[in-house]
Amino acid sequence: MKKLVCLILLVAILEPACLYTISSNSLESLLVKDGIKTVNGSVIDWYNPIAQEFVESRKNHATYEPLSISTLREQTSSQLTNRLFEPRRAALEKLVIQAEGVAKAYDWSNDIVRVSYKDSANFSQYFEPDAVDDRARIFPRAVNFSFSTVHVPLVTYVGEGSVEKDTMHGLNWTKSLDTFFIEADESARNNTEQEDLLWQYFGSDHGFVRHYPGSSWHQLKEDEVDLYDTRRRLWYNQGSSSPKDVLIMIDTSGSTVGQTLYLMTLTVQKFLDTLGEDDFVQVATFSSWAIMKEKKYKAKLGPDCFPDFVQATTFNKRMLMLYVKELNDPDLPQGQANFTVALEYAYTTFEKFEKSEARQIGMGSDCNKIIIILTDGGVDKTDSVVSKHEETASYHIFTYAMGQAPTFLDAVRRIACRKGNRGYYSKINSIGTIDQGVQHFTTRLGAILAHERGQESLISSLYRDEWGLGMLMTLTMPVFNRTDPNNVTLLGVMGVDVAAEEFNKFISFRELGPLSYVIVVNHNGFVVKHPLLKTQELWDIEPPSIDILDVEVVKNDDVLDEINWLRDELLDGNTISRVIADVGTVLKNGDNDAYFISYSQKYFTADIKKTRYRLAIANPEIVSSVLKVNGTSIVRNVSTLTALVNEGYEVTISKWNYCEGVLKLTNQSSLQQNLTDLVSENATCNDDMINHLLWDASIIHASNLTSLVNNTGIEAVSLTTAGGISVVYPPRFDDDEEAFKFGDHYSNPATKRAFANREEFIYTVDYARDQYGDYSGPAISIFKALTEVVDDRPYIFGVLGITINNTLLTENLRAVKDEFGSGICDSFFDKICLLLDEGGFIIAENSEDEGSNLIGQWLGKVDPSLMHLLFNDSDESSIYGRHKFFDYQATCIFTWREQPSSASRLPSIGQIADLLLTHLTTGIAFLYNSLLYTEGASSEEPLKYGEEYQTCTKISYQYYYNDKDNLAREISGCGRDVQTVKVEGTNMMMVIADHPQKDTCEGITLPQEPVEIVAKEYVEQNPSVCKRHLRRRVPPAQCYNSFSPNFPYSCTGCYGASVNVVLILAALVWKKLLY
Repeated sequence: MKKLVCLILLVAILEPACLYTISSNSLESLLVKDGIKTVNGSVIDWYNPIAQEFVESRKNHATYEPLSISTLREQTSSQLTNRLFEPRRAALEKLVIQAEGVAKAYDWSNDIVRVSYKDSANFSQYFEPDAVDDRARIFPRAVNFSFSTVHVPLVTYVGEGSVEKDTMHGLNWTKSLDTFFIEADESARNNTEQEDLLWQYFGSDHGFVRHYPGSSWHQLKEDEVDLYDTRRRLWYNQGSSSPKDVLIMIDTSGSTVGQTLYLMTLTVQKFLDTLGEDDFVQVATFSSWAIMKEKKYKAKLGPDCFPDFVQATTFNKRMLMLYVKELNDPDLPQGQANFTVALEYAYTTFEKFEKSEARQIGMGSDCNKIIIILTDGGVDKTDSVVSKHEETASYHIFTYAMGQAPTFLDAVRRIACRKGNRGYYSKINSIGTIDQGVQHFTTRLGAILAHERGQESLISSLYRDEWGLGMLMTLTMPVFNRTDPNNVTLLGVMGVDVAAEEFNKFISFRELGPLSYVIVVNHNGFVVKHPLLKTQELWDIEPPSIDILDVEVVKNDDVLDEINWLRDELLDGNTISRVIADVGTVLKNGDNDAYFISYSQKYFTADIKKTRYRLAIANPEIVSSVLKVNGTSIVRNVSTLTALVNEGYEVTISKWNYCEGVLKLTNQSSLQQNLTDLVSENATCNDDMINHLLWDASIIHASNLTSLVNNTGIEAVSLTTAGGISVVYPPRFDDDEEAFKFGDHYSNPATKRAFANREEFIYTVDYARDQYGDYSGPAISIFKALTEVVDDRPYIFGVLGITINNTLLTENLRAVKDEFGSGICDSFFDKICLLLDEGGFIIAENSEDEGSNLIGQWLGKVDPSLMHLLFNDSDESSIYGRHKFFDYQATCIFTWREQPSSASRLPSIGQIADLLLTHLTTGIAFLYNSLLYTEGASSEEPLKYGEEYQTCTKISYQYYYNDKDNLAREISGCGRDVQTVKVEGTNMMMVIADHPQKDTCEGITLPQEPVEIVAKEYVEQNPSVCKRHLRRRVPPAQCYNSFSPNFPYSCTGCYGASVNVVLILAALVWKKLLY
């Protein structure tokens, strides 16, 4: 095999280990254009002057101070409590007191006929542009601060323009809330010690929501029906009930075959949707046999690796639903429904859970115990088994008669209506009645809370705002009707939002740098703030609950014990600091998680007082100093910043909290006015941040970066600074607003890679190549950290980047010759020559195709056998190592199937009449939804399919250099000889390889890109999933679980309702017409 070729591609310093020296004439310049003749000139000539400009200016205008993470930790924790959470909580509690006062004084006996309200669907009728003030900047849509708007759910309508009487009362008395909303908003705005309020709203127990400031409802898609009901939102359910353990029992006896079992599957999904991260759930099946796992199809308890109740997280609920959907096997239903067996097993399941390992680490709600039975009927009597348990345990039992023609319903009703079971009985005949049936469950839980006067402010799980504020949490508190002190009832839930993005106001990004970050977790260990926490808008209902163990990236599983220790310290609210080695992060290449970087990281933890949140700051200690610019030497004006815009730069300012009360920077045209506001004498600003920003701008202006472009072979230049300014020339976007959608350039993956490898030039593929000219494949961008080292303490001023055409690098690769002057890479047919980056992506290759589509591709995809020689999973000394990353926040396209049979959807005439006779509102909603789902259906109609986005789990792999200082190798295998050598001073490695021989190493595949993991495969590839739900938590302190003999007893909405003569006639006419 030939001896290794020594290369000099960026830094003209030969390694002494080189056996041969290539003449400098054999390596043309990286940029063989426009006067740049040497390798040094191609890099050092554009990097050194700018780096030196920062160094020299720093000596005259700035000094270094030690970075104190401990101080930042205390400041951040204190401000989150005192400026954000406590003021919001105080505002919420005051709103609840005021609302209850209005409700208590309201005349509920008033025979109200019609009520007017501002419908959010018709917001344009009320919106007045001159009524909008500066506060509107924080909202993503048009708002009006003089009134609230209301969304009324479809189910409450009984005719055009009118709603049911109780809802009209609700709309009427809540009009007074506008005064209190406005008062709370103005109070926050006038208090400089707290942040402005975001959305305030009241969610009614009748489904409507009144939100302030007034705004339009979100735009519906074509053919989309607005089925929004506030009672089905997670924040409402968490605010209107105490935590609960829920066991859902599914009847799989022989009579449930087909449509009834399918209806049960959909109902289980609806129940799961009402449960949040403080609830626990399990699913079991039953028939005439006892629940025995060894009997095929004879009812087992949930998925195999969920032996107990599991936390109602998105992931766990998805696993349960995968199990439930398997129940639609046509061979499953057998035997008869035995309720005694079902209840005995349910009681035993609860008792075993109390003694389980899970309970010892905080699993379980330690509050309400609920059994839900879904059945199509049965004759079994359960008095003996119920009486045995009702004296020693407290359960709520809900029963549901399922399907078109459930039979022997008396036994089903008696289970729920026995007073000791404190339950509720409902019928669910079709898809259209599922929501109403499940609503009985949530309404009963709200009644329990009201009876116990359970009035505690809570904060919801993280979710996506329907009105466009991104990911947020809602501080909630129930609102009660206290008109009759002996019969307190739930009116709804008051909410005040806290947006996840608001945390950024209290994080010192400038001091921390791009690799340090802040973590905020709640009492369950779930993160609400983390750089890897995604905020995709596709999460319409419920984003995944992500534990800190899911996003703290480690090099190997051995480090997980250290992260578990960190998690425990956070849950206990301890203030500690500790270094953990071999942690890091995953960075993107295009849209994929492609790079893994690791380092030692020091964690600083603290409690966020008076909340259930904990804080950690993670610092890799790559930068240990803070730059303090002398304000007297920098003129506090915006002339240099606006000059950059005038010179043609695309300028963005990081979304940091430079000043209070300043409009957000939204586009280039408004930049000058916004920056003038930023540094005005009236603005309350952080002087250190402003001085640093303006100092950076002055250096960029003096450096004249635009001169590097075009006449040097460089097609674009960029600079991101530690002070928070980023410039790009020429601009990438025709629409200047697009530039600001990228937010903070400091979080750019290339910037992070340059920081982590500050001594190297980072070559990466620029996938936005077509913005710079004629497309010839993706361009290559080169980034380098601008660094000064003083007393062995490095400080990085920013990251400088240039963009070049990929052909420039390819031409130089083909020009590489050996010491005798013979070409090595000039012919692709003789040798394959590649430049690979640290993740195995192709930066340059020697094929003769112009605009080769190999640039930017992962080597394992285009030449698997070659990548196999560079990576050996069983050999720790192989060139590449591999990191496995599970993404629990991925989004997948889910294909759904709609059952065709109209008989399974359309209600029978008797059902329609019965429902109209007993409950008008429920009847109309039932009829509407039933018809909605059956329009055009027939028994002959084929299956209907559709697609929608859902959260899912994906696995991807990131490759990295095992030892970047030991990349010079000679490798043989798969019938090929391969030579590798590090390109010193860069993140690249050159590979010279023979072409693969036919029929050699065929079938080799290496995974890299994200792939969805289905349940079975996931368990096989990650066995720890079966213990993923066994993670310690701190349960909520309060539980409201009423078993008082004075509890208002109402067992069913299907019997005993008053009958209105008009409704009887309407029902009879309806029945006559259908006949």
